[in-house]
Amino acid sequence: MVTTVIRGAPAGAPTGMVYVVDVNHPRVISATPVFETRWAWAAANPRGGHRGARGIATVDGRIAIANADEIHVFDRAWQRTAVLSDRAVGDIHELCATPEGVWACSTRSDEVVHLGWDGHVRDRWSWREDAALVRRFGYRSVAPVDDRVDYRVLRAVNVEATDLGHVNGVIATNEGLLVSLGRVRLPSPSARERAAAFAGAVARAALVGRPVSRRLRADRLRRFGADPQPGARRRGLIALVRPGRAAQVLSDRPLPGWSNHNQLVHGSELVLCDTGAGAVVAVDRDSSAERQAPIPQPSCFLRGLAWLGDDRFLAGTRRPAALWVADLSTGRAERALTLSGEQRESVHDIEPLPDAWDDPPSRL
Repeated sequence: MVTTVIRGAPAGAPTGMVYVVDVNHPRVISATPVFETRWAWAAANPRGGHRGARGIATVDGRIAIANADEIHVFDRAWQRTAVLSDRAVGDIHELCATPEGVWACSTRSDEVVHLGWDGHVRDRWSWREDAALVRRFGYRSVAPVDDRVDYRVLRAVNVEATDLGHVNGVIATNEGLLVSLGRVRLPSPSARERAAAFAGAVARAALVGRPVSRRLRADRLRRFGADPQPGARRRGLIALVRPGRAAQVLSDRPLPGWSNHNQLVHGSELVLCDTGAGAVVAVDRDSSAERQAPIPQPSCFLRGLAWLGDDRFLAGTRRPAALWVADLSTGRAERALTLSGEQRESVHDIEPLPDAWDDPPSRL
């Protein structure tokens, strides 16, 4: 199963798709528009901040498929059994299903939230509550997640202030929860970046006045203890989260541009999508040594990851939305299947569909 996002879709048009594909005999078995979020009215992003189909997860005869603000649960016969949502969960990225419920990456509130199958919040974790991570990221202090905010209402959320870690991946392992902080914005830029920021500040001061600039800066410092603005250095991290213990950083990589996405455990390695570099990357947890398989497609915005066996992984792209088989043993990748000719469409997630499921319907 593959979910996609259609960027900039006009009002009334589908903002994403849910596909079922056969990779071994490359073909699209079914394609249906995603069920749209009920919070689209609260959009404040001209590119469509509530757009598209998001994470997928399966467990114990259930499949959970998310849009930006809701998790729709289906049984093997594709009957919808529940719709899960909570004010703490907005801009959902990846999902991880457990027998008790489903972990959702609430990217807009900077946390992972465990929703029970009855829809109630069972647990949650945010890096903002981990003093060691706060220090590691270069903040003197950082505002906690504001439980009073409904993160599904995009126009009510200051995304620049809340989405500092871009929490976008979660998987449950025997060790604990692996959480991807796909793009941590650090408030300690290099000398070159500080010079560029100073030039920008002078330009802003000429336009809006120095007193206004000072008040804006003071407000950021009061809320976060730092000034984590776009243009500061960014890193992508994967952290191991265990109850009652400080998080352990397993991977910490500089970012060339876009956030990292997805993560899988592969023996002693962590496999992820380096979205900006356009490569499937395996990072050894002990030595930090890396293996890569670049995707030979310009501007591919690599996202969505599934294991095919051995060192082979399935990953998704955009322009066009397609699936690629990346072989880390050879460092090469080949296109497996093109999903559509829509140039604005981008793969979001990939999940193996259990054999026990009935044939998918023509529309979810």
